[in-house]
Amino acid sequence: MSIYKSKKSKFYYIAGSIPILFLLCITAYDFLEKNPVLNAKEYISRLCIALLLFGFMFIFNKITYKIDKDKLIIKSIIFKKEMEIQHFHSIYRNKKRFVTIEKAALATNGIIIRYSKYDEIYISPEKENEFIAELKAINPSISVDL
Repeated sequence: MSIYKSKKSKFYYIAGSIPILFLLCITAYDFLEKNPVLNAKEYISRLCIALLLFGFMFIFNKITYKIDKDKLIIKSIIFKKEMEIQHFHSIYRNKKRFVTIEKAALATNGIIIRYSKYDEIYISPEKENEFIAELKAINPSISVDL
């Protein structure tokens, strides 16, 4: 059983931080200007939204990929997916910044696993070559195009 952490792209940290910083800045500005239009409920709601956005960033920061016998288990705080490695057909490099398939990663430079008949999933393990070698050891028929 091996566990691999997901790579994390700076792009997602920046994209996730912008709304939080924006909310905090406008709230701080209104508070310092003592804006009479805003009441305590509006300040609290803005801070709650910022905390909620921060929570989403934390949740998706904890993605791991575990290879356990003949299964790949993708796990985060809020979701878990198990896939049979014997059903994997191919692994190839993602050549685009964004993907429109199922994505269990926080990086823009990951790999795509094609499995079952028409299914694909985008992942980004930190030790990519070691990860692929372990998958190939379990299912030698996986074609790899990196």
